[in-house]
Amino acid sequence: MAAQIGVWPLSLYYFHQFSGLFWVSNLLLLPLLGVILSVGIVVVVLAGLQWLPMWLVSAYDGVLSLMNKAIGTIASVDTMVISGAYFDAISLILCYLAIVLAVIYLKVRYISLICCSLLIILGVEGYFFYQKYIHAKQEQLLVFQQYKKTVIGVQEGEEATFYLSDTTAIPHSLVRNFRIQHQIKHIHYKPLGNFIPFKGQYLTILDGPYYLDHSYPTDYLLLRNNPKIHLEKLLKQIRPKVIIADGSNWPFLVAKWQKTCQQLNVSIWQLDHLSISKFNSLTN
Repeated sequence: MAAQIGVWPLSLYYFHQFSGLFWVSNLLLLPLLGVILSVGIVVVVLAGLQWLPMWLVSAYDGVLSLMNKAIGTIASVDTMVISGAYFDAISLILCYLAIVLAVIYLKVRYISLICCSLLIILGVEGYFFYQKYIHAKQEQLLVFQQYKKTVIGVQEGEEATFYLSDTTAIPHSLVRNFRIQHQIKHIHYKPLGNFIPFKGQYLTILDGPYYLDHSYPTDYLLLRNNPKIHLEKLLKQIRPKVIIADGSNWPFLVAKWQKTCQQLNVSIWQLDHLSISKFNSLTN
């Protein structure tokens, strides 16, 4: 039980999930764990002396298989698994501080320690509500890094829309992490078009011989899928605030665009080819 209490903040922080049935597995396995470990030591010693009977090997293997099956059955009860929980570094530190104070209280019995521990727990709850409020007000447009693909996300409070260059291959891991980190309730998917409006500005997506619809401005320009363009000529027609080159472009083309933008004093962002989860915010 103590080990589970010590581990659950780390489980929530790294995996954003925690099983609510850990106490059941403890009740079933802990009484037998000492016997299983003792028999295991005997098996190792007998095996080293080459005196190990096969019936003992079969019996021990059966016990271990039964134990693993029991753990697997308990872990498969999805309704008792807390998943998708938002838990950041501040929450982790506060939780461990509360646990440490509670443990010290059990040793010295100072009522002030348990009061501090309870206050920290209340502080964690308040911090969760504050983060939920902040995320509910957040609006941002994000260009995600995906190798040979383009993924753009638009968050408006607790809703997010993902624009995908390939709607048949949804990046579920990326979407899941984004949903948890920003506490998104509703996710929508749309095919990638030629432009995306956001808060009165426009992100133009260019992926071929360029044709620009001048009925709307190009505040930001996304170059994807190795477009066959003469960037210097293009920048004589438009003047975007930022040019973005995502992971669907060849590196040598991106390097060429960077030189051109440097000469023309235009900002260009290159997304990291090595990080599948990295993203850059265009506007806040």
